[in-house]
Amino acid sequence: MMAHDIAGGRVIAAMLKPCRDVGYEAAVCAEGPAFPVLAAEAAECLRQDWQEEMECADVLITGTSASADYDSNGWNAARDRGVGSVAILDASINLATRFRLSQPDWICALDDASRIELERLPSRRAQIVVTGQPHLERINRLVREQSRPSDRPVLVYFSEPVVAESGRKNDIGFEQFGVAQALLQTLTAESQLTLLIKPHPNEDTSLWHRWLASVNRPANVQVEVTGHDAVALLGAASGGAGMASMALVEAATVGLPVLALQPGRSRVPNPLIDASENIE
Repeated sequence: MMAHDIAGGRVIAAMLKPCRDVGYEAAVCAEGPAFPVLAAEAAECLRQDWQEEMECADVLITGTSASADYDSNGWNAARDRGVGSVAILDASINLATRFRLSQPDWICALDDASRIELERLPSRRAQIVVTGQPHLERINRLVREQSRPSDRPVLVYFSEPVVAESGRKNDIGFEQFGVAQALLQTLTAESQLTLLIKPHPNEDTSLWHRWLASVNRPANVQVEVTGHDAVALLGAASGGAGMASMALVEAATVGLPVLALQPGRSRVPNPLIDASENIE
């Protein structure tokens, strides 16, 4: 099993138990942002050299990544050795980019919309099957098992690294700090409320602390930057908000009311957000 990006690492972590339940022994290899995810989730089966593990593999399961080369190297090596390969999608964005260098034997799509887009890939050789998203299913189970509702209403804002400190322009039409500011100014309920800012793993958290020190907030709203993991936050939250993060899909999956704020958007950043009936 291989992954490079954070989301791919989470998908692979979610697949460990199902693979073991049907009798497979898992060897997990990771590079880049996926490494700390899988080091925490699968330390007992984490391996250093995926090429060495491929020599005795019966099947290769990977995440997918915008960087593409790590996954495609694995698919190509598996094909050279006569080993079947399966790629599991974590989201339905940048599909052509994920498979621009190579394709596995099978691709697990999230839904029919992503299946249709995958079937249009140039020189498609992979078989496409709709399986859903294993990480979302795992999150749903864990949150229900570990739910710890707060006595005070808690809204979690799931951020994304749309712009960095440089303030560089983006092609979406909005950015994380402006959206958080707009959200904060709408929280005028008379009751006390906690707004938790959850930075994306690829964000510089110090930028959010700097934003928090300078932002005006309603008297009834307590604002904090949090480092808690998604399961703990979703288990304690009364609702979720953000822009286009997959964390919003996770929140909707566990039954929370969710608000996706995309003011002035110039393109659709995550089709799953638009497709969800549980996200406003």
